[in-house]
Amino acid sequence: MNLLQRLATWLDVRPTEVRTVTLSFLGAFLVMAFLVLARSLREALYLSAFDVKTLPYITGTIAVLSIPTVAIFSGTLTRYSPKKVLVYLLAILASGLMVLWAMVALRLISSDIQNAAIVAFYLWTAIGTLLLTSGFWVVTSELFAVRGAKRLFGLIGAGGTAGAMVMGSLLIWLTRHFTPAGLQFWLVGLLLLFFVVLRFMPRLQVVTASGKEKHSIAQSAAAAWNSPHLRTIGMIIFVVGIATALLDYQFKALAQATLDTPERMTSFFGAFYGWTGAIALLLQLAVVARFLGWAGVGWTLAVLPLVLLLGSVGMLVLPSLLLVTALRGADATLRKSLYRSALEVLYVPVPSMLRRKTKTFIDSALDSLGEGIGAAVIFLLVTFLGISFGYLSFFIIGLSVGLLYLSQRMGRQYFNTVAEQLQLSHSDPDAAAAAANLDRRDLLSGTFTRLDIRALVDESGTLTPEGPETIHRADIEKEVRADTLMERLRSSDLATVARALEETVEWSEEYYPELARSLARDPLFDRAVLAFMVAGDAALTFLIDTLADESTDFVIRRRIPRVLGRMGGAEADDALLDALTANRFEVRYRAAIGLVRRRRR
Repeated sequence: MNLLQRLATWLDVRPTEVRTVTLSFLGAFLVMAFLVLARSLREALYLSAFDVKTLPYITGTIAVLSIPTVAIFSGTLTRYSPKKVLVYLLAILASGLMVLWAMVALRLISSDIQNAAIVAFYLWTAIGTLLLTSGFWVVTSELFAVRGAKRLFGLIGAGGTAGAMVMGSLLIWLTRHFTPAGLQFWLVGLLLLFFVVLRFMPRLQVVTASGKEKHSIAQSAAAAWNSPHLRTIGMIIFVVGIATALLDYQFKALAQATLDTPERMTSFFGAFYGWTGAIALLLQLAVVARFLGWAGVGWTLAVLPLVLLLGSVGMLVLPSLLLVTALRGADATLRKSLYRSALEVLYVPVPSMLRRKTKTFIDSALDSLGEGIGAAVIFLLVTFLGISFGYLSFFIIGLSVGLLYLSQRMGRQYFNTVAEQLQLSHSDPDAAAAAANLDRRDLLSGTFTRLDIRALVDESGTLTPEGPETIHRADIEKEVRADTLMERLRSSDLATVARALEETVEWSEEYYPELARSLARDPLFDRAVLAFMVAGDAALTFLIDTLADESTDFVIRRRIPRVLGRMGGAEADDALLDALTANRFEVRYRAAIGLVRRRRR
């Protein structure tokens, strides 16, 4: 096994997925690199040409323009292949950037037109990155089944975070060798590289709507409002958008007062986005999953408003560029890691058709609308009334308190939605009965695993293997050399283990741990179950003890109830009953299903 194969195994990427995952990772990297460069550049150009008090005008304009733009883009995605739509978007973005570069860099026009070109560049890149990011994830979602998406989207998302980190760090060097106008060529170059990656992605078989069907932003808004779960998500995103807009204004105002040239501003913003990307990547890889599992979605969502609350109190006491940079950095880091991950988990129990109708509207339009409301507050207080921007911290504190309430409300609503989906979305009454055992500690585990009894139970009443791996007879017949049965059972080659399981009829106690490991390998599951059944009572005792051991590998432990359900007997039934109090939801869930099967028989 070479280094790349070992890396793919460690990242849980199947051999058939390596190419697609690699291209998706690179795509996310380039999209986020483009976003960071475009954002740093447009903010530096704008703040070097205009007073920071005019910023609410452009933020509000983006909010107004984004709503119809998102509606048109979403409607286009429903009628045409997302990959084709994204290719045309890249061409339009690149063409617009070249025109704007000519207007700003060639200096053949008046200063007023140059200033107008800077505003146009700000609007063009802001809305362009919004559509580019959304379009990329639509294309990526078509490449993976649900189970693959659960397993791999975290890795692909880490590619985007890495792109933000690398580009942010690289900007310190780029600003020393290129003018702001010259950096626009780098934006076009990133779009061209992304186009190449997109062309090599697998072809999609996409079902599109007929030309007569029209997408309405009002329909998306109505669908989101009519769902209490989605309504709460939308309120959280809207309020976070307002708070971030106010904090971002404080950050940029102090940056403009401290930094005097476009080059210094671009370098500063680039370093800022680079460091926040690096910290967010670290949180994604080392903290997010564990924290979500420990605290749940409600408290995970509450981390961001707690930080904003404490930081804004500090800004009232001792405002400074260092403090506001730290606070804005914490906001950006948490929004890319804990907050974003918790939001994606919130969408998991939502029915798929409802999610498709509403997710783009909630994530994009409501976020932009929140920023627009924040811009209106800034305009009224700072630009119109002349109040110091430091007093915006009072509003951020109030919004943070509201977000804390919404976070806890979302935790309760999340529980209700999960319970409804597990109990009511399955036609099998036994599935509803098993799902009724939910308690609030189960929620995260239950939705991460995306249990679906209809997929687990076939028509004959037996549990079906899970997973894409298969073993062909030709593979099993392949000659494999191994000195001992134990070595063959420990082999990484599926055909070798399968042959050993089929050829051996006597199993002693020393082989039970290796047989248990085979339960975790989908193509070997039935053979391992047969081996345990042949082994008899001694194997039954081993399985019962293993199921009761909370430290057992979860992948193995969650499959033992299926084995006990097939083996039967009073001891197996007692073990399944005891497993109903296990600490993991899926163990309890499968134990309940096993007991239902036993009762039927």
